Amino acid sequence: MKKIYALLISFSIFGLSAQTPFDALNLSQEQAGATARSAAMGGAFGAIGGDFSSISINPAGLGVYRSGEMSITPVISHNSTNSNYLNMSSDASRDHFGLGNVGFVFTSPFVRDKGLVSFNVGIGYNRLMNFNRETFIAGNGSPSSYLDYLASEANASGVSTADMVGNFDNANWSSVLGYEAYLVDYVTDGGIETYIPIFADGGVPVDQRKVISESGKVDEWLISMGGNISHKFYFGASMGLRSLDYKRESRYEEYFGSNADGVSYLQYNPSTDDYYAYNGGAFTHDDHLETSGYGVNFKAGFIFRPVDALRLGLSIHTPTYYSLSDDYSEEIEGDIYYVEGSGQEKLGTYSESPLGSYDYKLNTGLKMTASAAYFIGKRGMVSVDYELSDKAGMQLLTQNGNSSTFLQENSDINSYYGTAHNVRIGGEFRLAPTFSLRGGYAYYADAYTDLGGENAFDKINATNAYALGFGYRDQNFFIDLAYVLSQTNASAQLYYFPVDTSDPDHLQNYDAAANVKSSDNKLMFTVGFKF
Repeated sequence: MKKIYALLISFSIFGLSAQTPFDALNLSQEQAGATARSAAMGGAFGAIGGDFSSISINPAGLGVYRSGEMSITPVISHNSTNSNYLNMSSDASRDHFGLGNVGFVFTSPFVRDKGLVSFNVGIGYNRLMNFNRETFIAGNGSPSSYLDYLASEANASGVSTADMVGNFDNANWSSVLGYEAYLVDYVTDGGIETYIPIFADGGVPVDQRKVISESGKVDEWLISMGGNISHKFYFGASMGLRSLDYKRESRYEEYFGSNADGVSYLQYNPSTDDYYAYNGGAFTHDDHLETSGYGVNFKAGFIFRPVDALRLGLSIHTPTYYSLSDDYSEEIEGDIYYVEGSGQEKLGTYSESPLGSYDYKLNTGLKMTASAAYFIGKRGMVSVDYELSDKAGMQLLTQNGNSSTFLQENSDINSYYGTAHNVRIGGEFRLAPTFSLRGGYAYYADAYTDLGGENAFDKINATNAYALGFGYRDQNFFIDLAYVLSQTNASAQLYYFPVDTSDPDHLQNYDAAANVKSSDNKLMFTVGFKF
């Protein structure tokens, strides 16, 4: 496991499994607003209720219902990314169609206005996360290469050259593949073997490309119950059953030019104590990851109505207890030119890993939401949710519940993360008794401590979401439409390795990052019937 952790410290650029602190964060960044009405108000529905999406925030919202309801929400999303790396800008995008919500609410009203006025049950699901996106990063003239990183990791593994081939249990997988594909070599000095990248002379310009294609989702299936006491106090509880599916396909490419001598790089030949000279070439590194599993959580909350115009809400969510499985593999293919006399001979090399698989558990942290909503007669309302999400409470475990295997990872989680302070604000204004305009804003903070920010090679910053929408509803039928724009900036490292001032030819403290801006555009359409 330590071998996997060392390899996968960067979760979205070169990570192969989700068993790291940074992937634990990536899989627990859900956002509110699965129906068009709640999304149009920024997801600020903790004190409003009466909407199926609100049950994932505060299940007491189920007690607000006065009639049965069925709703469904199709969602069209367009995600675009822009990256800037080595002063080079690149764009990518992906479209997706899915369902944001399917919900059923059944009410049992009592013929009274005091005491328990009604008791309601809700079943259905809300989509909490959508992973569908594509990122393209490109830069020319890098002074460093990913092969520097592979050589550094091979040296750190302590595995000898005689044992490196196929040694996936004790060495960095990528380093093994790089060695098998003749992209990482070694030199012997005084009987000590040192792994080196094949361009041993330095000063070689390197062009780099990275494409990351991600897909998947997190859905929460809800079984909820809630009640209404004297139209003053609403309560609710729910059990959430989550399904998680995540898939990542990524390809990294490097292209080599020539140095001032017309030779791009050298490969050492220990049998002749000499170097083979190469001029130009490239390699590709592909990795594949699929993470899937199920989780369960519990929620409870209440809404208090001290006066007709004001509602105050509070809810608490237990951690989601996930049981997950990772399947991962990778391949490296070299395409280089061997200089022999006056001609060149193309040399192709290839190496692939076995299919890796690992089952484990992930517990997310506790979450608490305080909410307030103010109703302006029958003309509209404004609402605010303040959410505390304990990211430091995340924990990785083996399938039998043993945390000692992930001792370092869990220690890092506790050091790297704190509490995320999220805020959602929304408003609704009725232009007519049946027609309303809505708007909202949500701020989802990052949860990094200072130490976490320094160690997060792929650092995802805060997300800002802006929303607009409108709705029509009569006694038995409603239609809601919403547009949501979510924007996030990230700093993405292609690779990183320790500083080695004794090796000036290879800039081993080179850690240039790409700035990646992601924009997610969602068009949501909810249709519902009351009964």
